[in-house]
Amino acid sequence: MLDFNLFNKNIEKCSKKNDVLRCGENYIYHILYHQITVSDIDFSLFSYKDINRVIENFGDDFDYIEDSDEFNILPSSPLYAMSTTCNVIKLLNASEVMKIKRKRQFL
Repeated sequence: MLDFNLFNKNIEKCSKKNDVLRCGENYIYHILYHQITVSDIDFSLFSYKDINRVIENFGDDFDYIEDSDEFNILPSSPLYAMSTTCNVIKLLNASEVMKIKRKRQFL
């Protein structure tokens, strides 16, 4: 039997109430990170305001080290989350044997 009450309780417990969805901005970061070609961009998924917010905050996403002439992506950046997630997925896909261990049956 499906336990939707347990599912809803877990969703409520894990959700962040103060987070603001920034789908348009995240899509722009996705475009930049994956170097999506212009012909493959869905322009309906973001607005001009989203572009301006990304431009305004883009410099805050990096830490420049002059001695080594390197840029480090800061953990607070959406690019950091995207890069880390992509790296984990690549490692999982490269694994010969991958099993998902769950604490509880989902549904």
